[in-house]
Amino acid sequence: NIRRTLNANIIVDITKENQSGWTLRILEALFFNKKLITNNINVFGSEIYSESRFFIIGHDDWDKLEYFINSSVKPMDYDSLYKFSPDKMMSTIVSDFIDK
Repeated sequence: NIRRTLNANIIVDITKENQSGWTLRILEALFFNKKLITNNINVFGSEIYSESRFFIIGHDDWDKLEYFINSSVKPMDYDSLYKFSPDKMMSTIVSDFIDK
């Protein structure tokens, strides 16, 4: 799956009805610097949202899909990515464990 993601220009993420929260596809799009077409409205308005990275089905205008596909994606800065990294997660777990 990772090899396919690395070779892709765009990732598609279709969530089930009434599903909330982010999927791994969202994080893959961030860390592998890929675009994401999704029906997950939860990404809109979040700190990671960017029109150059996310096309949200049911929110974005279908007339803009071709432009989205053909435009370049802006990479996220390291500090923004770090918040969602396994390193940050492990650091938080260790810190919480030590503080108890």
